[in-house]
Amino acid sequence: MKYFWGALCAILLCLTPSLYAQHGGGGTGGTGGGGSRGGVGGGTTTGNPNTTSLPGMSIPNPSTPSTMLFLSGKVIVDDGTVLTDAASIQTICRGSTRTVGYTDRKGTFSIELDPNSSATLAGVGDVTDTGPTRQNDYGGTFQARDWRDCQVQAVLPGFTSQVVDLSPRLGGDSRAELGNIVLHRIGEVQGFTISATSAAAPSNARKDYEKGVSLEKKQKWLEAQQKFQSAVMIYPKYAVAWVELGRMQLKQSHEEDARQSFQKALAADPQFIPAYQEMVQIAASHQQWKDVAESTDQLLRLNPINYPQYWFLNAVANYQLQKFDAAEKSAARGLELDPKHHIPKMEFVLGLAMVQIHDYHGALEHLRNYVQIAPKSEDTEMAQTQIAQLEAQQAAAAHAPEAK
Repeated sequence: MKYFWGALCAILLCLTPSLYAQHGGGGTGGTGGGGSRGGVGGGTTTGNPNTTSLPGMSIPNPSTPSTMLFLSGKVIVDDGTVLTDAASIQTICRGSTRTVGYTDRKGTFSIELDPNSSATLAGVGDVTDTGPTRQNDYGGTFQARDWRDCQVQAVLPGFTSQVVDLSPRLGGDSRAELGNIVLHRIGEVQGFTISATSAAAPSNARKDYEKGVSLEKKQKWLEAQQKFQSAVMIYPKYAVAWVELGRMQLKQSHEEDARQSFQKALAADPQFIPAYQEMVQIAASHQQWKDVAESTDQLLRLNPINYPQYWFLNAVANYQLQKFDAAEKSAARGLELDPKHHIPKMEFVLGLAMVQIHDYHGALEHLRNYVQIAPKSEDTEMAQTQIAQLEAQQAAAAHAPEAK
């Protein structure tokens, strides 16, 4: 998942010209990028609900607290499964949700929140540290409500979270010790970003794994690789260590070795989603659409509800393979899971797939949606050309004399 959005940019740069070639019209393909934890898609994404954008400034709405707060606690799974991936920590204030930080790999978190930081006011969804207090254009700091009206939850794909009220946990020093935030497995989800095999890892393998993680954070790729290699030699079923080993091999351009490491991770734990994510990454970077379709199919069978971006990639791959019915179904499912349009091109690909299956009314609806959502996208011209052609076709059909 770490490198997903980088590959997505490359995919979309190659996607649009091929779609364009099949449909005609002007313009060239292109896309926007995004972080591995944020929104993505070509053109302009929807704004943060906690800000109102004006020229030169952003003003928080009254649902954003203004007092500095220190949150600490631990995220745990109700069945005792050991976390091997970071969970997101989110605040919920009068319905406005914001990701404010992440746990470490053991589930522990300690986060300093400053709602007046420049990052927050700029509408950045992921705030893991604080910046200087920002003043408005009139020389005063922003006023807002108290944290006592807020709640905190954890987010990890495949799980629902206990929601913790801040009010009873706030101390006089603006600190909130939340204790344990409990995650519960979602029944229809079979695959997870944490591996059940980690609990059985012997202590020396865990020690090597944790040392590898520490070296990885310092960007010491070779040294980290050696530690992960040692961990899997001690414990060959250590799925999370196999994935990290593969990631370090990718860092050093050893792609085939990395592919083998991800396959060994899946052999150890067939429900470990990060291994599928990395396999998708490799296939997508080479535009190997059959492999992209197969890997995303497997991932989405394990978790069909938390990954709209993989429904999108599945739709793109099926479109490139000229499996237009499958592309339409995947894009439609992805759109259901992305109501805020963090992936605007979902509408675009859905519209183009509908053209191919001769659902022209639906195609017009989704292409128009795309132009409205992402009016400055580099391929908006192509979408507008396709819209004009469909509208002309409809008009001609409406004025055609009825057959006798």
